Formats: sequence, structure tokens, C-alpha cells
Amino acid sequence: MTTAYEITRRILDGRDGEFPDRPETIQALPLVLRLEKTAVPPRDRLLAAAARACAALCFDERVATDPFWARPYGNWIDARVRKVARRARASKWERVQRIPGVTMVEVDEERREVAAARAFLPSPVNDVDPVLNKLQITGADLPVVVNDEEPAAKVDGGEGSGSPAPGHAVIYIDTSLGMSVGKAAAQVAHGSQLMGAVLSAELSAQWKAAGFPLEVREVSAERFHELRQRVVGADDLIQTRWITRSGGETEPMVVVQDAGHTEVAPGSATVIAQWVPCAAQG
Repeated sequence: MTTAYEITRRILDGRDGEFPDRPETIQALPLVLRLEKTAVPPRDRLLAAAARACAALCFDERVATDPFWARPYGNWIDARVRKVARRARASKWERVQRIPGVTMVEVDEERREVAAARAFLPSPVNDVDPVLNKLQITGADLPVVVNDEEPAAKVDGGEGSGSPAPGHAVIYIDTSLGMSVGKAAAQVAHGSQLMGAVLSAELSAQWKAAGFPLEVREVSAERFHELRQRVVGADDLIQTRWITRSGGETEPMVVVQDAGHTEVAPGSATVIAQWVPCAAQG
């Protein structure tokens, strides 16, 4: 039986099933970011919630076994895997929970929610669920905090799953592009989806069981360039139209290049996803 992992790995083939004269082929996966008036989340944690929500939906076995999920997901994965982020608060946030999808929550040390986002089944961009279509895409932003430090390997991970994590993903954003929080959310979601696809089947399954632990770091242009050079200078470099990767299936790094429909120029490298294996215990 085909698995969610196998279906999602089709993204690595560089497929492009969009045809401008057939609007139904232009597909997008909606994301909704929770942005309350009184409890403003840190930008990096909100973006992490969006990335984890996307990964959780993409590797949910219903995209392989449930026709209601599998049909729209398969159509989207064979197109350009666009993602569009919107925002919601209060009753609107509660309302979108009733639409099929996956919500992920970021918590603090005391397990209190600090950020949340929900990913939904893809659809043609001209046939979005009316409840989602009414939500605003623009008009909200959060302060950017630059973090150029090298990530440390963790002993274990997992946001509330109880399962040990084999490592965690770090998704770096090039702050020099000046992306809005919505645009950045779509880009880190690309990064998390790709990370789950390029990892080996075993590591990807373990990452999923641990709750897709990851962190988002917004970095300077210099740091982003340094990270990109690690990828493009590697001996095992693999390139497709929008994806550049190296590191194989055990320590991958993936550069995401944007199609340039909004905010950035076509071909811009927007995020880099890196797998950081756990440190040995003891």
C-alpha cells in the first residue's frame, strides 16, 4: 500500500502539473496562523507552528488511505505545491478548526500555548473553502529577531508526543528578503515538507512520531549565504527546478527557491532546511 511518505516524496521529482488555461490545476495548501489581539506570539514560534502543521498534514496517512484527503492532496503534490497563509483570531480561529486539517501548537516550558497554526487540505485557488476565503492574507506582521548562532544538537525532542526524536529540523529564513509573516509561513512550510521527504523513510517516520520537532531561525544575508554554500559546494549535490539539496537521507540540507508569485523575485532562495541529528546520550 502506498504511504503518505511515498506520495509526498513525489515533490522531489520537480513535477509541474499547472496549466494556465485550466484554473482548476492551480492548487494551493491553505495555512491559518492564530494571531490574537492580546496575546501576540513570537514570530519564530508562530512560523514553527506553521511548518509543523504543514508537515503533520503532508505525512498524515489519510492522504494515502482516505479518498476525501487523498484526491486533493495528490492533485496538489503533482502541481506546484503552492501554500497560502491567512490569519484568524477569536471565533474565526475556532471556526476554522471544524474544517478538515491539522493544528499544531507551540508551547513554553510550562506547556502553555505560545503559538498555533493549522494546515488544510489543498484545493484549486479559485475554489477555496468560503470560511477560509474570508480570512485576511495581509495586514499583520511581527518583529523579526535575527539569530545567526549555530544550532546545538539536542538529546531528544518531541512536542508532547513522548516519543524520542532522532534529531530536529532547523529552517533558516533570509531576512534580507523582508518577507511578511504570511509569506515566511508559506516558505518554512515548504522547508518542513521537503525535510520529511528527503529524510530516509525510517528517520522521517521517527520525526513524525516525535511530533516534527523543529525550530525556525531568521538569519542575516551573510549567514544565509554561508549555509547555502554548504549545500551547493557538497559532492552529493542534487538539483531540480526549485530545490537544491545535499547530505543524502541522514543529514540533509535543502535550499528552497521561490517561484516569485508574491513579494520576492522568481528563483530567490528563501529558506534552507537543515537536519540536526540528536547528540548521543551518556
